[in-house]
Amino acid sequence: MKYHKIMIAAVAVFLFLSIAAGAYAGLSVNEIEVLGKQLAAKGATFTVGPSPATERDLKELCGLVPPKNWWIGAPFSDMRRKRALPSSWNWCDQGKCPDIRDQLSCNSCWAFSTTALLEINIMIIHGAERDLSEQYLVSCNTDGWDCIRGGWWAHDYHQWKYRLPETEAGAVPEDEFPYAGWDKLCGGPYSHPFKIDAWGFIGSSFTIPSVDSIKQAIIDYGPVGTAIYSGPAFHAYTGGIFNIDESGDVNHGVVIVGWDDNQGKDGVWILRNSWGKDWGEGGYMRIEYGLSRIGYSANFIEYSPGLSADFEGSPVIGEAPLTVKFTDKSTGDITEWFWEFGDSLTSTQRNPVHTYNNPEDYTVTLTVTGPDGWKKKSRDEYIRVAPQSDDSLEWLLLLLEGY
Repeated sequence: MKYHKIMIAAVAVFLFLSIAAGAYAGLSVNEIEVLGKQLAAKGATFTVGPSPATERDLKELCGLVPPKNWWIGAPFSDMRRKRALPSSWNWCDQGKCPDIRDQLSCNSCWAFSTTALLEINIMIIHGAERDLSEQYLVSCNTDGWDCIRGGWWAHDYHQWKYRLPETEAGAVPEDEFPYAGWDKLCGGPYSHPFKIDAWGFIGSSFTIPSVDSIKQAIIDYGPVGTAIYSGPAFHAYTGGIFNIDESGDVNHGVVIVGWDDNQGKDGVWILRNSWGKDWGEGGYMRIEYGLSRIGYSANFIEYSPGLSADFEGSPVIGEAPLTVKFTDKSTGDITEWFWEFGDSLTSTQRNPVHTYNNPEDYTVTLTVTGPDGWKKKSRDEYIRVAPQSDDSLEWLLLLLEGY
């Protein structure tokens, strides 16, 4: 009887493991061949095939999980167009893309896309590659994110957020906490040599921002992170222009490093993945604008060590016409100044003087540029211009109560 129970238990375990293995199986060669024929019939302009990624199930690769109502209180930023955008741009062509990473069988795409934005910013500014720890984000976050449940954009941990025994925030070097691909215990404390100034979502709401807004962010702040829906075609992609819209809820985090308006139907994004160099075009994909929800939760970081933009205006309130003298108080090695006065006029002088003719409230923004061509926006300064009238003094006194 005892032997019989042991055999039943062994069979049960075997069946459980077989079912579990089947539930997390990758794409077989036959499945990929069938998929290729189906895609060709739909007019696909890309190829699919086996790779180390297709040996894993998508449930082990796609771990970007949007929190409920994630947009409430989130930092959104409209991207104002400053100058004409080129028809194509790719940070990799500038030599600013580090080696492609491989997240292995761990739902850590969110950690890799988060880290990639800072790694590329470091290359842009410092001209050197720094491998940063994704495992730190996987193991040491306080939000319950991990290899099983996935996670969300983790830029806060590169700016201000941390947990004990850490005493500060910031990215951790890879060699201090190497990637394991599983939920390794958080050790530490670690060093945090790289910190971001700020980060935000592109646009003004949780809708997918415009193509031009994403382009402007890429030019101003470097590559952007984005959610996307990854289905079987994305999973098995090996090259060409991805032109099939796979519909579904976003489930994967990737990075957009550039674009090319001259490819595809109306243009393509250059997408960086974290499934190793054997996936896609050396770890990258060309995907047409607007497909598979690319651009959802598109986000950027601000990283500009040693460079700070600041200014003051005088006066900041008065009757029209109001002439305001702006004084630059920025710090760092600055080569260019770009002023937006809030009335569609701009200036590249360091300390400009500007006249406001119409009564209105104006928001002034200064963007400074360092010798490496990188930019950082300052806080906004508000200019309030009152109408000319007999009771203008009373109007000004009322307004001053709000200052």
